[in-house]
Amino acid sequence: MEWLMAGICWATFAQTPPPPRCGPPTELDLVVIRLSYEVAAEVSTCGRCGAPLGAGLHVLTQYDGRRRDWRISVATRCHGWRRHRHLAVVRETSNELRLGPLRPCARSWE
Repeated sequence: MEWLMAGICWATFAQTPPPPRCGPPTELDLVVIRLSYEVAAEVSTCGRCGAPLGAGLHVLTQYDGRRRDWRISVATRCHGWRRHRHLAVVRETSNELRLGPLRPCARSWE
């Protein structure tokens, strides 16, 4: 009879993960993303010239409604005289936000 009780007890703790969300990012997602990257840009330097980042932070949401996942791009510029652009990509996977690093954008003329 002990095996029966073990099965019942285990069933109460075993839960299935929540189903994936459908729809665009929530307002809370956007606030968390913006605050995270504002802090990251404040303490980071440009990958090309070493100037501090944070000259305007732009958040662009890309959601077309046909797919369950969405993508957010975060862009900023450095304070150097060349104003190098830096870009990060945020994705939602398994109901978690995946924040990508702020990297300098590739340019053909630099």
